[in-house]
Amino acid sequence: MNKGDLFLNKVREITMTHLNLVAQETGALFKNSLPERVDGSKLYSFLQDNYAMDEVQQISACFIRLFNRDYEDGQFFFTETEFEGMKRLLVLHRQDLPGEDIQYIGDLIRILEKGSAKK
Repeated sequence: MNKGDLFLNKVREITMTHLNLVAQETGALFKNSLPERVDGSKLYSFLQDNYAMDEVQQISACFIRLFNRDYEDGQFFFTETEFEGMKRLLVLHRQDLPGEDIQYIGDLIRILEKGSAKK
């Protein structure tokens, strides 16, 4: 292996070490931002397994709003990534969620699907 390859391998190792630390910190913050009824660690692992880092951040903020009922008053907007993330969450992790959250997110999805239906 030449020095350029050694350099790149070391840079990748350093980068991954830092990214793993950031992911751990972010996961802990995510977990602490959710109500106790939700398993934040499991939910964050689901996000990491299914989405790129920028999408994880975006959907994490959406899920924090969802589980804390920050969408109850007034208007709300979801990106396609957030909307698909909510649907995927219900399909893949329905059994891990409290009934009240399944109902809330399911109702929200139905409302959004009706509102976006083409005539």
